[in-house]
Amino acid sequence: MIIDVHCHYGAWPFAMDNFGVDQIKEYLDRFNVTKAIFSSSKAIVYDFREGNRELVEFLEKDERFYGYLVLNPNYLEESIEEVDRYLDNKKIVGIKLHPAYSKVNLEDERTIEIIEHFSKSNLIYLIHIWGVSMATQLARVARQFPDVRFIMGHTGGDVWFDCLDIVKPYPNIYVEPCSSYADRDKVRMSIDTVGLDRVLFGTDFTLINPVFVIGMVESSGLTEEEKSHIYYKNSIKLLKGGKDA
Repeated sequence: MIIDVHCHYGAWPFAMDNFGVDQIKEYLDRFNVTKAIFSSSKAIVYDFREGNRELVEFLEKDERFYGYLVLNPNYLEESIEEVDRYLDNKKIVGIKLHPAYSKVNLEDERTIEIIEHFSKSNLIYLIHIWGVSMATQLARVARQFPDVRFIMGHTGGDVWFDCLDIVKPYPNIYVEPCSSYADRDKVRMSIDTVGLDRVLFGTDFTLINPVFVIGMVESSGLTEEEKSHIYYKNSIKLLKGGKDA
């Protein structure tokens, strides 16, 4: 059983395979993924409203499909309207922010207004974090909103070991290890730094082959119980609002 908290749907503006619904289902079947949480690539790099609309339609094609709404703080009113539009959709579990594409940092007043506006909801935030500066911003935002749950995408990127130390004090920040390269000991060090209960399984599929992250977990010397927490138990708890599964 696996819950993948970091997946993408749709074409990207560069050369790579464009996975259709059948190929995505094949991935879920092959790796026993019981729930996959997607964001729209179109929403990230082009039109967030059109991308989110297509994502919501896609989510209805399989009971295992769930989603994040991508928001762009450059369009504050439209972003808030977007969440209001889909807030009652049970397939939507969170919000995706990608500061590197939107060019709006996490401490910008527009980003803060979005988080504050929906701080009483049960939505989780998957945030693309790459580097110490972005991780530091996330830590300060998490301190400001202790009841909001954040996922630090990629565990902070190529300096993940520093980023782990930065977010360690904040129990509402979770980490997931996907990256373009399978870093040695990343999963083990994540557990040792922030604790087993805050490490999730995310692959960046369809951008990255899921076997990268599966291999990272399987080669980390974990017990079966520890692996079960990463593969699904921690995500179940996160999706239940931080309550025990």
